[in-house]
Amino acid sequence: MDAENKRVWSLEDWLYWMQPDNRCWFWQASKLIDECQIRFYLNAFEWPFPWGSFRCLLLGVGAKEVTSETV
Repeated sequence: MDAENKRVWSLEDWLYWMQPDNRCWFWQASKLIDECQIRFYLNAFEWPFPWGSFRCLLLGVGAKEVTSETV
């Protein structure tokens, strides 16, 4: 597990990076794969991009695992 995945986010940091002016991605769509998986589609201005705040959000609402892939 890399340092970004181990990072503990403060509420202040998380709120800062979730502001539209501070993030370089936007939610495009999502799709239910099965009862245990959801796929999210994000539009990013650059790759790789800092998506830790989005990952933190998913883990915070109960995701067991969050991975990324390029399309």
